[in-house]
Amino acid sequence: MKNEYINELNALIPSEYVRNYVLEMGWVFTDEQKAVLLVHGDLSLQEQCSRLQALQKNTADRSLKERIAKYLNGEDLKLQAFKENSDKTCIYILEVKKKITHIRAYCPMNISLISIWLMDADGKQTCLS
Repeated sequence: MKNEYINELNALIPSEYVRNYVLEMGWVFTDEQKAVLLVHGDLSLQEQCSRLQALQKNTADRSLKERIAKYLNGEDLKLQAFKENSDKTCIYILEVKKKITHIRAYCPMNISLISIWLMDADGKQTCLS
């Protein structure tokens, strides 16, 4: 149980100093506080959404379940709009350095990419996020 709690804290709180303080104080976050920390944290969008879905499944708070569903739906819509780029407002830049392909993207909406993949000259793929 303690390892699970520490893993959860690592995802919720980027600062080691603050995590240690929370552990020392014995602070336990409510489900709503966890959701806020996940949404405003620095996890990849994929991990953030995965953790929010798990929280949504396990919380007894119906209002929070609905708000998480609405948030996740909004993130899905933004990601789909980003991928489709039908209004041509997103700019994609492809750079090749040291035989590794890097993809950068700019979009005026405040969203995160799910993942960025690198492929070397031999076709080996590596996920960065």
